[in-house]
Amino acid sequence: MTEQEYWQEVRDMAKAALDEPRDERHDWLWESVDGHEFVIYTHKARLVLLHSKNEDAIFDEGMWDGQASSMLDVYTKAAFFAFLADIREELSSLEDEEEDEVEDEEDEVEDEEDEVEDEE
Repeated sequence: MTEQEYWQEVRDMAKAALDEPRDERHDWLWESVDGHEFVIYTHKARLVLLHSKNEDAIFDEGMWDGQASSMLDVYTKAAFFAFLADIREELSSLEDEEEDEVEDEEDEVEDEEDEVEDEE
């Protein structure tokens, strides 16, 4: 997996999450990341940690309990939280863009209504 492939998958997952009801996105993301090939295959999990901006997310989330049966276990646990954090950040950006678009549309409608009133 290249860095470009990683970030494309992050974007694709964030876009897919937008299709879910807002109150179900957290659960959908958790489940989707938990079973994702980037997390369950050790080789890919190591690459996630290489490409992620959030390689320490497992610590930031307070989820490292110091328990692991092997280094492979460490990689997959850390990759889960790194991948999840990257997707959440991308999702947040997409949600902000979506809200900005709605606000822009509302402003355009108001401007059109003002123009109609001015013409009358």
